[in-house]
Amino acid sequence: MQEEKIKIRTIFNDAKVLKQELVNYFTHCNDNKEVPTKLGMLIYLDITENTLKK
Repeated sequence: MQEEKIKIRTIFNDAKVLKQELVNYFTHCNDNKEVPTKLGMLIYLDITENTLKK
């Protein structure tokens, strides 16, 4: 589990990858007629709020 979290954080250290994942989230919301929220984004990206603040 810890190893997986480290991998996720490493992936999001690359701004281009993070940007693409955010675009994917908003596309997902649009396709499914969902309102984008901060909580929804965190769940979609499989990260915690603490990770977002770093």
